Amino acid sequence: MTKIETVVKKLDYLSVDLVELSAGLETGKISIDSVPRFLMEYVDEKPIPVLRVPEHNLTESKYHQNGYKTRQVCVIENTEDNRKAIRQLNKIAKEQDSMYRFSIRYRKPKEGHKYGHGGELRKENALGIGLYIEGAIPSDSRLFELKVANERIDTLTSEYDVVEEKLKDTAYELVEADNEIERLRKIERSVKNFLMDDSDKYLADEIDRKTKRIEKLENQLEKTDAMLERYVERCHRSDKKRSELTFELVALKDKINHVISNIL
Repeated sequence: MTKIETVVKKLDYLSVDLVELSAGLETGKISIDSVPRFLMEYVDEKPIPVLRVPEHNLTESKYHQNGYKTRQVCVIENTEDNRKAIRQLNKIAKEQDSMYRFSIRYRKPKEGHKYGHGGELRKENALGIGLYIEGAIPSDSRLFELKVANERIDTLTSEYDVVEEKLKDTAYELVEADNEIERLRKIERSVKNFLMDDSDKYLADEIDRKTKRIEKLENQLEKTDAMLERYVERCHRSDKKRSELTFELVALKDKINHVISNIL
């Protein structure tokens, strides 16, 4: 008997057994617990998540317009199958003991919605999923670091503008602003130390320009401080003058009362 004949014969036996098993289950003569395990695994087989990748990226990154690179690998459709597939990939990566993981951020807002603070977007309001690889180092890391520095320094400038506006109100806010500036200076120094590299003079020059911007803002703060001090000094002089006039007015009133008393 050939191997094919053997397989066909066993399949015939199996088909008969399956018919008998099916009839036994329908009549209740056989319980579900009696079904062979391999058949149950076949019946209960879970569908494997499939990652569906579009032909083209769903969004055009803003970095394409200025030459910067982005850590985002691509933007795919925001579907349950894609989210399950990404979770499955991370599960396999964990089994592999890999140093890398996939992470996502929701992209491409639906009509009537927009990105929130820091580019945040809720799952139900997004058409796309931005895919990232955690642990990966950008091939052009210096440009990426410069981008991070620019964003942080822009944040410092914005925070300082808010503080400068508060200085116009009260001396208490001026003290608070001084503390804020000191904090910004510490952050600025940490950014500069983070990016300083003798082999890359361009980055060092860029940070120096940002530092000069911070110093200019601090000079403006000092001028505002001086103006506030002069205003406080004028207030003190006004209070002193008002006290002197009040004293003279009381003395004059006493004299008038004294004259009236003499006449009467």
